[in-house]
Amino acid sequence: MNQTVKKLAALCVCVVLASSLFAQEQKTKSEQTLTPKIGIKGGVNFSNLYVDNVKDENVKVGAVGGLYTKIPVSKGLSIQPEILYNMKGA
Repeated sequence: MNQTVKKLAALCVCVVLASSLFAQEQKTKSEQTLTPKIGIKGGVNFSNLYVDNVKDENVKVGAVGGLYTKIPVSKGLSIQPEILYNMKGA
C-alpha cells in the first residue's frame, strides 16, 4: 500500500510539472485573434461536518460541472462568464 501511494504521488507531481511546461508557449498569429472560446469544466468536491454529538464524520463527495466562455475584450483582457452546477452536502 505504501508503494502504491508513493507511485500515485509521483505520478501527480509529474502531471502537474508537465502541464506547466506549456504555460509560456508562443502562439502563432492566427491563434492571437480575438475570437471567443467555449468549454466545459468539471471537478470533485469533498465536504466534512464536525459537530459535537454527531457520530457520523464521513466525507461527502460531490461533483461540479458546467460550461464557460472566454470573451476577449482586448489583447490582454478577457471576460469569462460561467454556468456551474455544484453538489454540496455535509
